Amino acid sequence: MCASFIASSVAGRIVAAALVVAGCAIDMPRQRLPAAEPWDDLRARGAALYREGKFREAAAIAEDVAKRMEERLGPEDPRVADALSDFGALEFELGHYPRSGLLLRRSLAIREKTLGPVHPAVAVSLTWLADFYVFDGRLREAEPLYRRALAILERSLGHGHQQVAHTLTRLGALYVQQAQCAMAEPLLRQAVELTEKAVGSEHPQLAATLNAVGFLDLYQERYDQAQQHFERALAILEKASGPNSPQLVGSLYGLGRIQIVRKHYVEAASFFSRSMTILENAYGGDHPARATPLNALARLLLVDGRYAEAESLFRKAEALLERAVGPRHYQLAETLTGLGELYEQRGDNSLAAPLFRQSLDLLEAALGPDHPLVAETISGLATVYAKTGRGEDAGRLAERAVAILAGSQCAHRKFDA
Repeated sequence: MCASFIASSVAGRIVAAALVVAGCAIDMPRQRLPAAEPWDDLRARGAALYREGKFREAAAIAEDVAKRMEERLGPEDPRVADALSDFGALEFELGHYPRSGLLLRRSLAIREKTLGPVHPAVAVSLTWLADFYVFDGRLREAEPLYRRALAILERSLGHGHQQVAHTLTRLGALYVQQAQCAMAEPLLRQAVELTEKAVGSEHPQLAATLNAVGFLDLYQERYDQAQQHFERALAILEKASGPNSPQLVGSLYGLGRIQIVRKHYVEAASFFSRSMTILENAYGGDHPARATPLNALARLLLVDGRYAEAESLFRKAEALLERAVGPRHYQLAETLTGLGELYEQRGDNSLAAPLFRQSLDLLEAALGPDHPLVAETISGLATVYAKTGRGEDAGRLAERAVAILAGSQCAHRKFDA
């Protein structure tokens, strides 16, 4: 059983986390008892529920399995680590992020202690934990975990293994999120080649890599290529998982972004609305992954000057995220910037300024001071200052934003309307 990391991953935040790159870690061979155990049937049932899209039920079974195995085998058995990893991945997919992080860290600790620091299962745990750190805005901590996992896997499984390709995709996606597109490009191109050789041209793992390449192309303004990658990924996932799988959300979000660039706002809204419906049907209306399409739809309403409707969607996104991760989390930056732009356009500059500043603090902490998304937020704050008699401050901010964008490898933007 493995989770697809569609939460603001994947689409939600540029590539992550969780909405944008759909895909899951490849299961490694696991330790098994020689005789059948009471949890064997439960694990099979949990896997079946996961395939049916019944994620809450699958998570409940995963929790029960982990408890039973720990009682039977003790807290430091590597098979317990397997169960904790399954449970942690499902908790992430359901939007229970703090608990997921604890479970994934515990699984890694058990595997390192019992299997040694260079076992392939340790590499899988490192990759899962790095994915969690990316979502959590701890990008600098994620990179060495991916690098360590990649070294272990190449040494133990060989360069052409599908898990190596998967880890290359995750590392490349991280560099895209960090606006280091020159570093991302060779990794992702290599990942596509390795994945096709390892699993074929119609495997969901290839779709995850194609989505990552699609966002790389999008942020380098290669829009036709980006669309081709997103469309191919979507076709693979629809064939493999059906038209209503959460794994489709990353491709749909990317295609919506392409339509925005082309000023095809009705088509963009249809992609984002489909994402909303898929996520609600799969996880319920309170899942934080819905914040990403909510934000996108709100920005489309801003284009039409429909401020009250846009504000309602932004506030819904804010509430979903605050319930999941708290009020001072990196994932809220997109929503805060959107609200700031709304209030600035509406003339409520006293409301806009603190939102831009809060978003700026969150983005700089996660992405550093020279990221193009930081520049975008600085530009919004400069506009507010220019309108409120702080011309000198506005000029300094505008110059800083221009300098950041001039030195950027990627044309990152939250919205291109």
